[in-house]
Amino acid sequence: MDSSTTADSSTLVEDTLRPVRLSFGNQFSNSIVDLRKKLVAVTPDRWKQVSERVSATLLFLGVFWWAASLLRGRLYGITSSWFPVPALRADFAIGTDGPSRVWLHGENPYLVEALGFIYPPFVLPLFAWTSLFSPVTAYVIFLLGIGLFAAAGAYESWRSRNRCGDRTLPPLTCIAAILFSTPVLFCMERGNYDLTVLPFVIAAVYLLRRNSDLSDVLAGILLACTPWLKVYPGLVIVGLLALRRWRSTAAFGTTGLAIGLMHLPLVLQWIERNAFFSNRVMSMSRAAPHSGVNHWWHSLTEAWPHVWNNCPPPLSWLSMIPGSLACVLLLGPQLVWVSWVVYRSPQISNMIYPYFVWIIALASFVPPVANDYSLFFLPLAVIAVWRRNDPKFVQVAFLLLFLWWQPFGLPINGRLLMLFKLGGLAAAGYCLTRRVKEEQEAFESVPTKSEVAISLA
Repeated sequence: MDSSTTADSSTLVEDTLRPVRLSFGNQFSNSIVDLRKKLVAVTPDRWKQVSERVSATLLFLGVFWWAASLLRGRLYGITSSWFPVPALRADFAIGTDGPSRVWLHGENPYLVEALGFIYPPFVLPLFAWTSLFSPVTAYVIFLLGIGLFAAAGAYESWRSRNRCGDRTLPPLTCIAAILFSTPVLFCMERGNYDLTVLPFVIAAVYLLRRNSDLSDVLAGILLACTPWLKVYPGLVIVGLLALRRWRSTAAFGTTGLAIGLMHLPLVLQWIERNAFFSNRVMSMSRAAPHSGVNHWWHSLTEAWPHVWNNCPPPLSWLSMIPGSLACVLLLGPQLVWVSWVVYRSPQISNMIYPYFVWIIALASFVPPVANDYSLFFLPLAVIAVWRRNDPKFVQVAFLLLFLWWQPFGLPINGRLLMLFKLGGLAAAGYCLTRRVKEEQEAFESVPTKSEVAISLA
């Protein structure tokens, strides 16, 4: 067969297939257009109904999932998650339950090497109740409590949205989005107690909204307990200063000092033990400068050099910046900027809770050991401050954050995932400033009693 015959055959085939391609393309385009029309035609109320039903179904199935996992002694599907190493109730056994039992027997848990206890002494009496039950039963009770705390935090985020007039997200959807998030599932599986900070924050916010001297003092006392559970929530004192709650700030300082003096010998041992553990982690990190970043890790202090160490030359120099300096340069300006906006808007009340949880989320990036169960404050802040009309870069940042938020592990480099978390934090801070300004403008637009009297006169 010569070349002219081959060309004629190819032309014939092309002429025959062209109408088929055009027909298929038109049908596909028409299908996409029809689908868009159907989606647009769905009312917001219908979306809310579907969202509520899906969320309720997930929550119902989640109860059976956890029950089956507890009977099995291992969380089902954990190998497909962002935290694929099974360690059911490991942190609960060595971080709270075991040390509390040792302490109740008159021993010093900081001196028991097998425990490796590195948490503040305030944790010991807080978890003394576990001695009334077997370790497994105590863990189940703890699990139920953590789930309730997470649900309460999600509900409070929804209430913050609702008070600002945004009712696009149903409360059940917010609760399901938090309970099935990576940090909460990670926290519950390991049995870590970071979520116990949340009830203190919610109660303090409720008191601060009452705007009375006694309520401010009580709020400061409650918030003073948080750094004696985990150190990083102590940064919330910046929020009290920005809100101009001077009584709360004073109560925070005096109560925190009093708690420390009550357990002074144990506090000194805890500081020594924690410093030793942190130095060991940093030494291991420096010994392997070209190692990657764990997907379930977000310590900016420790991970910053590892994010950039294998990058091309235009970016590799960033690995020479110490992690502590990176925290100051990246997190410091965000904290100052958002807090300055809050300071200039002293009349806000609906954004106090989102502001506090955002500050604590920012603070969780600082410790040299920061597993992702301490980052559950960030999804709470996002739910409270995100709106559909926010700029596109915010929507993109939250979409990338959602890749980590949902619990299924994806083929994403740990370095890139770390940047997604930082981007989500910055976007949440930006949205928070917008919501604060909107609330302040709404407050200023309401006429005072004197202005109403003058207008009526």
